Amino acid sequence: MPEGDRSAPLREQQRAYTRRRLMEAGQQLFASKGYPETRVDDIARQAGASRATFYLHFKSKADLVTALIDDLMPFAVQTYHDLDGMLEEAGPRLPGRLRDWLAQWLEVWANGADANHAMLQATMLEPDVELHYLRVSEALVDSLERYHQRIPAEQRDAARDRRLILEMMTQRIFALASQSMLPVAADRLLDILTEMWLEVLATGP
Repeated sequence: MPEGDRSAPLREQQRAYTRRRLMEAGQQLFASKGYPETRVDDIARQAGASRATFYLHFKSKADLVTALIDDLMPFAVQTYHDLDGMLEEAGPRLPGRLRDWLAQWLEVWANGADANHAMLQATMLEPDVELHYLRVSEALVDSLERYHQRIPAEQRDAARDRRLILEMMTQRIFALASQSMLPVAADRLLDILTEMWLEVLATGP
């Protein structure tokens, strides 16, 4: 094998490693300083890289945020597939299982509260991140594939719109709750959200 061919995989590994270091540095700094106060130079320095290296991997710090959001997608989509299965089974256990599902998401927000809050800041300050976040939310509600197929064709668009609005609203509420900015206890919040999700999902099939 020519020398150039042997070195190509190594270069790709190094590139992936550097990109991952930059993402981890960005997430740490966003969590500790907030999105607006974090500069590209800060991220590069934290990662032990140069500003030029940062721009080899990301167009901007907003671009890095979209990469962090995408990093969460496999887990997020899997949780929605789990919900899809719950909805197919339905039955009297559904309210409790749905509440547990929402509690899992609340825990995700709470465990990464500062970093998640910084990403939410980015959605409010960066139109590209806001658009990306919307597309991610759409991808999540579209992960309820079996549920969607059971809805009469003429009702699907309206039902999807309701689910999308509820999904975006729920994530915003969890962001506030993770920062202790809601005047509602976690248990009561989960009870309310469970009722809302059940109502919206019941308008489907």
